[in-house]
Amino acid sequence: MEFTKVEVQQEDSFGRFQGQLAFSELLLHIFKHQNFIGNDSKNAVKLAKAYLEEHYAEDLSIEQLARIAQVSPKYFVDLYKKTFGISAMDYLGEVRLNKAKQLMAKSPTKLRDIAHQVGYHDSRKFKKEGLPFL
Repeated sequence: MEFTKVEVQQEDSFGRFQGQLAFSELLLHIFKHQNFIGNDSKNAVKLAKAYLEEHYAEDLSIEQLARIAQVSPKYFVDLYKKTFGISAMDYLGEVRLNKAKQLMAKSPTKLRDIAHQVGYHDSRKFKKEGLPFL
């Protein structure tokens, strides 16, 4: 069976079309089963925020949180502020102060000890952060 030139061109066009279709289906599958990079970054920043909320009493740095989010420190700072409307370090201060308020309301523990429990190793900095009833 011999093919004419037109039949061969049609067969080539059909093969190309099938290849494009298969490639499109592959891309669709990838996008359905994986997040886009932008979403991954935002999800990673949310993961870093959750880490911050659990480990607020530890010495945390932007570099450490950026490593958790798997982004550069500069990008982390920008993305965190854009995502949550507050810097990561300011949020860390808020978390620590809120926890300190809870501890102060529950127990007669000294302010210096509460400061250490929530991650302030210098109670002067803790006081400077400003609990309203100190």
